[in-house]
Amino acid sequence: MASAQTINTIVWTFSFALQALLVVSIFRRGLARRLPSFAVLIVFYPVRSALLFVLFGHIPADDYGSFYSTLSLVDLVLQGGFIIEITVRLLRRSSEFNLRRHLLVLVPLVAAAASGVVNLALLPHHAPIPVDRIQTFISYLLIGLFISTILTTTSPLLRITTLGFALYSSISLVAQTERLSAALHRNAAAYTAWSYTIAAAYLLAVFLWVFALKPENSAKAFRTVDPEPREVTP
Repeated sequence: MASAQTINTIVWTFSFALQALLVVSIFRRGLARRLPSFAVLIVFYPVRSALLFVLFGHIPADDYGSFYSTLSLVDLVLQGGFIIEITVRLLRRSSEFNLRRHLLVLVPLVAAAASGVVNLALLPHHAPIPVDRIQTFISYLLIGLFISTILTTTSPLLRITTLGFALYSSISLVAQTERLSAALHRNAAAYTAWSYTIAAAYLLAVFLWVFALKPENSAKAFRTVDPEPREVTP
């Protein structure tokens, strides 16, 4: 049987190649200039992955840990920027204030934020494995953002990009709970399986973006994002 290191290398190589394909795709299809926050995130992930892979074992463990933490912080900031950009696009329709529209955008986000707070409150204070509480909260916001997008626009670009993050966030939240349970019960096999599930969840999102985001979708997006009140669905 292949060793864990061999399996990890194969998974990493496949993941990096797929993410690189996505980077090339979004620039060739003209998506980057239409949704810059998404493009920055998509470029950041393979760059971070490559840096961590190359530096592992070649710098002191403490330095590697600090570098990893710094990159994780950058990731959170970029995700926050993505959420803000999409939210602003959903709210912006015209110079007129539309209460119904604002509620359709903001209520799912507020509900998601509240769910995130409740989840964080229920997490054990002394968990056997570290839990990134900020990332957990942002995952809920990304799910809420997708719901807001579905309710307020028919733009394929916005719907598909937010769907990818919502899928990843949903699976990650479930996997996080199961990993905590596995750690509490000292079930190493289950813990490893759920860790791979998180990695597979992001690859699922990347597959979606590679094959579903099309040039015509990106062009259509800025014609269909809230041009008329009929675009808003209850």
